[in-house]
Amino acid sequence: MNNMEKIIENIFYSSLGVKEGEKGLIFFDNFNGDSRLSEREYIVKCFEGFALSRGISIKQMKINNTGGNGLEPDKLLWQETLGNDFVENIEKMFGWEKIVKKEIELDVLLNIAKSVELKFVPHFVIALPYHSTSHTSFRKLLNKLGTRYISMPIFDLKMFEGPLDIDFNELERETVELKTNLEGKKKCRIKDQMGTDISFCFGDREFKADSGNFRDSGSFGNLPAGEVFIAPLEDKTEGVIAITWAGWGRLEKPLFAEIKAGKVIRLYGDMRLKEYLENIFNRDDRNKVVCELGFGTNRGAKRYDNILEAEKIYGTAHIAFGDNVTFGGNNRATTHIDYLISEPEIRWGDD
Repeated sequence: MNNMEKIIENIFYSSLGVKEGEKGLIFFDNFNGDSRLSEREYIVKCFEGFALSRGISIKQMKINNTGGNGLEPDKLLWQETLGNDFVENIEKMFGWEKIVKKEIELDVLLNIAKSVELKFVPHFVIALPYHSTSHTSFRKLLNKLGTRYISMPIFDLKMFEGPLDIDFNELERETVELKTNLEGKKKCRIKDQMGTDISFCFGDREFKADSGNFRDSGSFGNLPAGEVFIAPLEDKTEGVIAITWAGWGRLEKPLFAEIKAGKVIRLYGDMRLKEYLENIFNRDDRNKVVCELGFGTNRGAKRYDNILEAEKIYGTAHIAFGDNVTFGGNNRATTHIDYLISEPEIRWGDD
């Protein structure tokens, strides 16, 4: 067994805790905006091949690209997992556009799901599309129905060599330990040498741990794993963050995001990223909200050019704009987009 196979074995049995008789779903998308479409297809085949070799029932699907992080997957995926009856009820009662706009409460979706015969609710999901499905109603509903869900957007083969080639038990221990140490913290101020100076308030909200343990019913997180995160109070974040990395690489000069009462009020600096974010912010005002503060705990994560790995780098911090209703916040947005603070100076407050 080569190293990649050993890591996939760890994912199935150590992280997901797959048991005999369980059925899974693995899906990716047709996004061809970079060179990694064929690579993602290869990775899916490796997961699928390992599952079949071990007698694990798994369905593979290729879906249409959503167009952005946090946007709902296309109707076909809903139909294949939850069935035509569920989709038809949504269309009759609300219209599918309400799903796209995230305007239907999760409890309502759950009640509809319980009222019809569901087609295929997997015990576990490995999500490998280019854009993240983490902050979608689709993912949240499956979790409510008991599905264990691993989100792996912009995943690539290099991650088998670093952030996944680790001791999963040690990662879980360190991540849970940091979460425990941060419990009860009410405030935080972060500065860095690039110009970041930003303050957060948490109130009574709880820190969460993405430790790589997805063995419990309804559990969810990323692979690579390794972060502790929280939803700050949406109207309390104040200051400036200097963004130095974007999805296409390191910026020649930072983009500065000025934040007042929890929302981005001004962007200045790198023009390409400025235009990119302005397009996202203009699409939905809720996308301007600072929705997350997180801290990396994965000692195997090293790369800054891929945010899925970068936000897990041990000792870094990251913030996100957009949706946070899945981890204790109140901002229901149409995206969730993270940016790294690579060398944070952190000051904590308890009141």
